[in-house]
Amino acid sequence: MVRTRAQRRKEKEEAKKKAQEEAAAAQSSSSAVTLDSKLDSLLEKKLEEKIDEIVEKILEKKKSRKNKRRQKVSVAVPSND
Repeated sequence: MVRTRAQRRKEKEEAKKKAQEEAAAAQSSSSAVTLDSKLDSLLEKKLEEKIDEIVEKILEKKKSRKNKRRQKVSVAVPSND
């Protein structure tokens, strides 16, 4: 089968269009992956901050409880006068 110039030109244009579509699809998927990884890192950072806050609060509570016990103990000790 002999192909005419018009047929070859049309095939070339179709191949070019298909290649452009594939390139656009690949680019959008890679940008989606980049966006996804950025979201993951942001969420991880926020989670670490929340954990740090909770740990800090727990440590403060423990410290205040110890201080209260020390105050009670110092008041409860009788003097030897």
